Amino acid sequence: MIEVSNVINPEFIEAIEFRDQPYFIKFTQYPGFRVKVNPKGRISFITYGRIHFGGNPRTITHGTPTDLTIDKALDKHFHCLKLLQKGLDPNLIKKSKSKQFTTSMNFFNVAEDFIKDKIAKKEYSYDF
Repeated sequence: MIEVSNVINPEFIEAIEFRDQPYFIKFTQYPGFRVKVNPKGRISFITYGRIHFGGNPRTITHGTPTDLTIDKALDKHFHCLKLLQKGLDPNLIKKSKSKQFTTSMNFFNVAEDFIKDKIAKKEYSYDF
């Protein structure tokens, strides 16, 4: 179920009621920007849009009101719209960044960073 609202502010977010089924609230002044309300009380800012050259619509989750302010969520929304307009999928970009991070973190790199940090802070023993 989708509801429509003209207002988005912190008071509006705090006054959102929870229901038995999840639902979305979309805003007339920000096309594609939605708030998803889950029955257990989780509220999420999302962008709902289609890649410029076609394909299925994408749902990009930005975070919750505890993580983001409304202004930051709108900034992320506009950034996602620009990526979608260029034909890029923001979800794939997010996944590739996290994959690059996890592949760069092997045991050798972690140990090397640990040793460099200890030497820089002079938190080591000369006996070892």
